[in-house]
Amino acid sequence: RQHPDYAKGLSNLADFYHVIGNDRAADALYQKAGDILSATLGDGSAATATVKARRVDVLRSLGRHTDAKRLASLLQ
Repeated sequence: RQHPDYAKGLSNLADFYHVIGNDRAADALYQKAGDILSATLGDGSAATATVKARRVDVLRSLGRHTDAKRLASLLQ
């Protein structure tokens, strides 16, 4: 599915998983939501940036600091 509303649902589920501490599941969902939003709304959209910023937080929680730094640099 390639629709922004579907991506929003994935992002909301990822938020839930992050809150309960399941960061691996949250990461996968944020990645998929970010990919959909990039494809449908573009990398410059606020929704895309928000999801990617949340993924940066999850990557840091997982100890994947290099990946988090790389993704964060793309948001600037």
